[in-house]
Amino acid sequence: MNSEQILVGTRKGTFVVSKVGGRWVPKLVGHPGVGVNFVARDPNTSTLWAALGHGHWGAKLSRSTDGGATWVDAPPVAFPEGARYYSPALVLDEDAPPSPVKIEEATVLKLWILG
Repeated sequence: MNSEQILVGTRKGTFVVSKVGGRWVPKLVGHPGVGVNFVARDPNTSTLWAALGHGHWGAKLSRSTDGGATWVDAPPVAFPEGARYYSPALVLDEDAPPSPVKIEEATVLKLWILG
Protein backbone atom coordinates (compact mmCIF):
# COMPACT_ATOMS: atom_id res chain seq x y z
CA MET A 1 0.00 0.00 0.00
CA ASN A 2 1.15 3.51 -0.73
CA SER A 3 -0.26 7.03 -0.72
CA GLU A 4 -1.81 6.45 -4.14
CA GLN A 5 -3.91 3.49 -3.02
CA ILE A 6 -7.26 3.42 -1.23
CA LEU A 7 -8.90 0.46 0.51
CA VAL A 8 -12.60 0.19 -0.26
CA GLY A 9 -15.23 -2.16 1.17
CA THR A 10 -18.33 -2.60 -1.00
CA ARG A 11 -21.34 -4.90 -1.32
CA LYS A 12 -19.30 -6.78 -3.93
CA GLY A 13 -16.07 -7.35 -1.99
CA THR A 14 -12.81 -5.78 -0.84
CA PHE A 15 -11.00 -3.57 -3.33
CA VAL A 16 -7.69 -1.75 -3.53
CA VAL A 17 -8.09 1.30 -5.76
CA SER A 18 -4.75 2.46 -7.20
CA LYS A 19 -3.83 5.60 -9.10
CA VAL A 20 -2.34 4.48 -12.42
CA GLY A 21 -1.42 7.05 -15.07
CA GLY A 22 -3.67 9.71 -13.55
CA ARG A 23 -6.67 7.33 -13.29
CA TRP A 24 -8.02 5.41 -10.31
CA VAL A 25 -8.23 1.69 -11.09
CA PRO A 26 -10.08 -0.75 -8.77
CA LYS A 27 -8.79 -4.27 -8.15
CA LEU A 28 -10.80 -6.89 -6.28
CA VAL A 29 -8.50 -8.34 -3.60
CA GLY A 30 -10.95 -10.42 -1.61
CA HIS A 31 -14.46 -11.48 -0.62
CA PRO A 32 -16.09 -11.50 -4.09
CA GLY A 33 -19.86 -11.11 -3.80
CA VAL A 34 -19.73 -10.53 -0.04
CA GLY A 35 -20.68 -7.24 1.60
CA VAL A 36 -17.66 -5.63 3.24
CA ASN A 37 -18.75 -3.09 5.86
CA PHE A 38 -15.29 -1.87 6.81
CA VAL A 39 -11.72 -2.38 5.63
CA ALA A 40 -8.52 -1.04 7.19
CA ARG A 41 -4.75 -1.49 7.06
CA ASP A 42 -2.59 -1.70 10.17
CA PRO A 43 0.18 0.86 9.50
CA ASN A 44 2.65 -1.07 11.69
CA THR A 45 2.29 -4.52 10.14
CA SER A 46 0.52 -3.86 6.80
CA THR A 47 -2.11 -6.42 7.83
CA LEU A 48 -5.44 -5.78 6.09
CA TRP A 49 -8.63 -6.21 8.14
CA ALA A 50 -12.14 -6.53 6.71
CA ALA A 51 -15.46 -6.66 8.54
CA LEU A 52 -17.78 -8.82 6.45
CA GLY A 53 -21.55 -8.73 6.48
CA HIS A 54 -22.55 -12.15 5.15
CA GLY A 55 -26.28 -12.20 4.55
CA HIS A 56 -26.46 -15.90 5.41
CA TRP A 57 -23.53 -16.48 7.78
CA GLY A 58 -23.68 -13.18 9.69
CA ALA A 59 -20.80 -10.89 10.60
CA LYS A 60 -17.19 -12.06 10.27
CA LEU A 61 -13.77 -10.55 10.70
CA SER A 62 -11.18 -11.41 8.06
CA ARG A 63 -7.48 -10.56 7.76
CA SER A 64 -4.77 -10.69 5.13
CA THR A 65 -1.04 -10.50 5.79
CA ASP A 66 -0.06 -10.55 2.11
CA GLY A 67 -1.78 -7.48 0.65
CA GLY A 68 -5.07 -9.25 -0.03
CA ALA A 69 -3.75 -12.28 -1.95
CA THR A 70 -5.13 -14.59 0.76
CA TRP A 71 -7.58 -14.01 3.61
CA VAL A 72 -8.22 -15.87 6.86
CA ASP A 73 -11.48 -15.49 8.77
CA ALA A 74 -11.30 -15.14 12.54
CA PRO A 75 -13.06 -18.03 14.28
CA PRO A 76 -16.66 -17.16 15.15
CA VAL A 77 -17.70 -16.51 18.71
CA ALA A 78 -19.35 -19.62 20.12
CA PHE A 79 -21.04 -20.33 23.40
CA PRO A 80 -21.05 -23.74 25.09
CA GLU A 81 -24.19 -25.80 24.66
CA GLY A 82 -26.83 -24.62 27.13
CA ALA A 83 -25.09 -21.34 27.99
CA ARG A 84 -27.47 -18.66 29.25
CA TYR A 85 -27.36 -15.03 30.30
CA TYR A 86 -29.64 -12.76 32.31
CA SER A 87 -31.49 -9.96 30.59
CA PRO A 88 -33.97 -7.39 31.90
CA ALA A 89 -37.16 -7.31 29.87
CA LEU A 90 -37.54 -4.23 27.68
CA VAL A 91 -39.81 -1.57 29.20
CA LEU A 92 -41.19 1.18 26.99
CA ASP A 93 -42.96 3.09 29.77
CA GLU A 94 -40.47 4.98 31.97
CA ASP A 95 -43.06 5.29 34.77
CA ALA A 96 -43.69 1.54 34.92
CA PRO A 97 -42.09 -0.58 37.66
CA PRO A 98 -38.78 -2.28 36.81
CA SER A 99 -38.96 -5.22 34.46
CA PRO A 100 -38.49 -8.75 35.69
CA VAL A 101 -35.23 -10.43 34.80
CA LYS A 102 -35.48 -13.13 32.14
CA ILE A 103 -33.09 -15.97 31.44
CA GLU A 104 -32.18 -16.05 27.74
CA GLU A 105 -30.37 -18.62 25.64
CA ALA A 106 -26.88 -17.30 24.84
CA THR A 107 -26.55 -16.34 21.19
CA VAL A 108 -24.32 -13.92 19.36
CA LEU A 109 -26.64 -10.99 18.68
CA LYS A 110 -24.34 -8.08 19.44
CA LEU A 111 -21.38 -6.49 17.68
CA TRP A 112 -18.43 -6.00 20.02
CA ILE A 113 -15.67 -3.46 19.49
CA LEU A 114 -12.35 -4.63 20.88
CA GLY A 115 -9.26 -2.55 21.24
